[in-house]
Amino acid sequence: MVSAGQPVLRLAQHGEREVAIAIPESQLANLKVGAAAEIILLSAGDSAAPLAGRLRELAPVADPASRTYAARVTLNQSGPDVALV
Repeated sequence: MVSAGQPVLRLAQHGEREVAIAIPESQLANLKVGAAAEIILLSAGDSAAPLAGRLRELAPVADPASRTYAARVTLNQSGPDVALV
């Protein structure tokens, strides 16, 4: 049984993977959409290698509670460590 409005299924397209991150206010001036980025996944452990990507999206307004800007980085290549969540 599922309550009204409760998600039952979540779909993801096969292909490019994205990482959602939060950018601190102090780092915003250094970033532009399309800029190269490196992501290190904490779930990959201590031996994690950086993954190359590009900044695809950057929110124009900061979150009022955390004072961070929502951003999305598209990964150039994703290995087996990059699971869909």
